[in-house]
Formats: sequence, structure tokens, C-alpha cells
Amino acid sequence: MKGPVLVTGASGFVGGALVALLARRGVAVRAAYRRAEAPPRLAALAASGVELVRADLSTEEGAARVASGVRACVHAAALASDWGSDAAFRAANVDAAIRTARAVEAAGGSRFVLVGSISVHGFGPHRGSDESGPWYHPLRHAYARSKLEAERAVLAMDRKGFETSCVRLGWVYGPGDEGSTYRMLDAAKAGHFGWIGDGGNRTSMIHVDDACSALAAALDSPEAHGRAFDTVGDESIAWRELAALVYEAAGATGRPMRLPAPIARLAASALEAACRFVGSKKEPALTRYRVDRSTVEYVFDSSLAKRLLGFAPARGIREGLFEAAAAWRRDRGLGVE
Repeated sequence: MKGPVLVTGASGFVGGALVALLARRGVAVRAAYRRAEAPPRLAALAASGVELVRADLSTEEGAARVASGVRACVHAAALASDWGSDAAFRAANVDAAIRTARAVEAAGGSRFVLVGSISVHGFGPHRGSDESGPWYHPLRHAYARSKLEAERAVLAMDRKGFETSCVRLGWVYGPGDEGSTYRMLDAAKAGHFGWIGDGGNRTSMIHVDDACSALAAALDSPEAHGRAFDTVGDESIAWRELAALVYEAAGATGRPMRLPAPIARLAASALEAACRFVGSKKEPALTRYRVDRSTVEYVFDSSLAKRLLGFAPARGIREGLFEAAAAWRRDRGLGVE
């Protein structure tokens, strides 16, 4: 079937970067976004032939409209947060994924790739974990539960003529990432970034360009269907080393902060309780999700993605963070230091 590739969540960090990558490769793309207006970086891609569509995936009609005539879809739209209710995460991450997949199938599309999350493994010691486990279930956090439910639902739809897969991304960082990378750099600039616990535990990361390469590969690989792929960069880094690197990349003076893990857990629980009490929709300054993720060994192996998708991560953490810091300075109007 001819037609464009639909990328949902195109106004987001990963979705927008994927649209740009596919457009550079000459792929016809329909970029679906939820915001009132397309972000400038996404709007600029219209000049290269990208079709921009404002989409409401909360209804059958909205999903059907955006899926009309597409040949495949990468579903990047999601509520990606470490704070929120089960109901909110389910509506955004499970119901919308299922609704969109059904719409793509009904429109005659042949492939559906879900942007998944490595967090479905749960927070426990991961020392080179892969698709075989280990698994620390039941999952404690609503975001991870919703991503696991969405993954299972989408993979259950896999059949001849409509192939589904899931690329479980690790911690994605890079230029333009307001949700994580820029927040770290902002905090370092203000002297407020550091680590929790002893900082010796390591974490996997993945540069946004490598993440998008994996997603694009899943669109094309005949080996992808019916599978989920743990997808991270080749390097891991200890949290105290990461904190020092962020300070260096930000050009920040001072030293990273250290917060003992017991105090961090108490603070996160208290902040979450306060936000619930006042009905705040804004996430707390510290959450239990963030504490849990950053106080365990969290290193994964992407051998399956390399073998079946041809995934070949190209960015090291230092190179990627300094590249992101240069973009952060431009975007923040900080100039060159």
C-alpha cells in the first residue's frame, strides 16, 4: 500500500525528531500533533513536504481521520511523566494506543510500531537485562503500568497483513529535550543538580538520534513483528559521573549535590501527598518514580535490536550531552561560554 507514514506525538521530543529523520530520508510523513499550534521546529518541516495534522486521539473519529490513507504508523503520542493518576495514564497511553492501532489497521495500514518504555521491567537491579528479564513486578508506578498494558495490547494485534512491534526506549536525551535533558542543565546552572544515594549505580541512556534510528528500523524490518525490543545506547554511566558531566557541559561552577536515599524517599512521598491534597496537576519537584529509577543499577542490553533490526547506536554519552548543551544554550539564549 502506498501512503505516508503516520507519526503521532509529533510535537513531542521523540516524535518530532523521528519526523525530521524520516523526512531527511525521503519518506512521506504525516505528523500528528495535539497542541493548538505545531511547534516551530515541526512547522518548519512542512516546507520539506511533511503533512502536518492536528489530531485528537481520544475519540474513534479523531483516530480514524488522522489514520486515513496511511501505510504505517509509529505511535509516539503518550503521557510521559513520573506523576499522574492511573486513569490519566491509561487514557493517554493505553486507550489512545489501541484506538490508533485499530484505526491504522482499518485504514489498510500494514505496520504499527509502538514507542515503549524500558520501565516496564520495573525498578530493581538491572545489570545487562534484556527481553528475557528480570522483571520486578507488580509495577509500582502508573506510567510503567500503562506502558506495559499498551505494549501487551498492541503486540496482541500482530497478524499477517498488520504487523505490530514495540521499541522499548531507555532514558532518551539530546537537543531539544525540555522534559529531562534541559531540566538537568538548568538545575546544574543553578547549582541544584546531583545524585541520590552513593551515586555509584549506573544507568543506561540513549541519544534521541539513536532512538529514532531504532524506530525507523522497526518500520522496515521483517523481523520486528510481534516483538518488543529493549533499546539503549552502548554506554552506561554512574549517576555521580553523570552529574559531574552535566555540570561540565552546562559550564556550571560549583559541585553536584548529594541527597541521601532515605531522605529523598521521605521528601518524594511528602511532596506527592501535598500535591494530591491540593489537587495539583503539576508534578512535584521530586517523585518516588525518580528516586526509584536513580537509586538502582539500571543497565540494559540491546543485542536483540542489533541482531534483528540492525540497530547500531552511534552516540556516546559525553558527545551527546555536550551536543545537547550547545543546543540548550541556543534555545535559552545563553550564548557561547
